[in-house]
Amino acid sequence: EEKIIGLAASAENNSEHFLGKAIVAYAKEQSIELLESTHFYSETGRGIEAEVDTKKLLLGNKTWLIDKGIDVDGLLASASDFSEQGKTPVFMAIDGTAAAIFGIADKPRPQAVQAIHHLKKLGVHTLMVTGDTEKTAQYIAAIVGIETVIANARPEQKLAIIHQFQTEGKNVGMIG
Repeated sequence: EEKIIGLAASAENNSEHFLGKAIVAYAKEQSIELLESTHFYSETGRGIEAEVDTKKLLLGNKTWLIDKGIDVDGLLASASDFSEQGKTPVFMAIDGTAAAIFGIADKPRPQAVQAIHHLKKLGVHTLMVTGDTEKTAQYIAAIVGIETVIANARPEQKLAIIHQFQTEGKNVGMIG
């Protein structure tokens, strides 16, 4: 387990994504040594590639790994369990083989429930547009009181949704 976390954190050490940063932070909390990574490549909203200790690593969402030819079937039950718990599943492959899955929870800020409630009282329609899985998004939305959810959205899709609302003459505010 420590070796897997170390490889994942070493690969994600160059990432700017909050999920990658969470893996790195966890490894550092556990005093797990980070190794140098090379050939780092990131595709926004999907995942990363890197080489660490002569191993080719992929970390990201299910679609990213499948598109890279990785069979993730053995990790799908865990991914579903994580999503139902409000955790985002991050899949990992080592040298072309599915190797691990991480469940990362991004807990809502304590003020989120109150803020959403206040916005509703003002007649503001709230909508969650997220890159998280449908189950994860629904879990978090239920906690904070948002009824409308669009999940599995890539950054460009989020922007298109904002533009659509603006084209319809709606005032749009975004919190990210």
